[in-house]
Amino acid sequence: MLFSCKISSAVLTYLESKNEDLSQILDSTSLPEEFLCDSSYWMEAADMENFLATAEKIYSLQENLFQKVGHAGPGLRSWGVLDSVLKMMPRPQEILSQPERFLSYFVSPAPPIDHLVRGETSIEFDLPISSEQYPKVTEYLRSAFESLPVYVGQELATCVWQGIHLKFEWQENQSSIFNETDLGHQISPELLRQVVASLEQHQLELETKNRDLQAKNTQLAEQLNTFQK
Repeated sequence: MLFSCKISSAVLTYLESKNEDLSQILDSTSLPEEFLCDSSYWMEAADMENFLATAEKIYSLQENLFQKVGHAGPGLRSWGVLDSVLKMMPRPQEILSQPERFLSYFVSPAPPIDHLVRGETSIEFDLPISSEQYPKVTEYLRSAFESLPVYVGQELATCVWQGIHLKFEWQENQSSIFNETDLGHQISPELLRQVVASLEQHQLELETKNRDLQAKNTQLAEQLNTFQK
């Protein structure tokens, strides 16, 4: 399983905005800086979790670091094309009504969603990513989920991730997330769909190439280790 470098990019962007010395974390990892800072790259799941654990240790004064990074997402602009897609939508309905779609931006292969339950102001489901196995990554993704309504001028939502179960809730005054009210965006729905589809396709192609490159690099590293033995 791979995690998107949108995560590491967001963490580094946030720390830089707080005038933290990034050389500390960059010098402490063997992971290429260009991967860590590029939202279109992917990283082995264990490597990403270890990177976040190291960041939390180095920047211990940043309390609740990954919650803060996730909540700051709309202002960080560290997700590449995804930021543009979310900001163009009149409401986050398309993402929140299809949680697997949002998760596919951050997890590869896209994790299957099970036991999906929708309520008037909530959505919950199971997925094969445990908060116990990946506590840092899931804390970031949980907080990123909470920040989605902010993209359309609403308040933070509430998201709980326990084990493999995730529940997302928003306030009553945020119910418009799932209605058809026009929030005043001066762009036709068809044009919006076309632009969003084009952006997403471009991002998918770029991420696929980088994911293939990551797989080849991993294979070469394994072959080199075998040869050295």
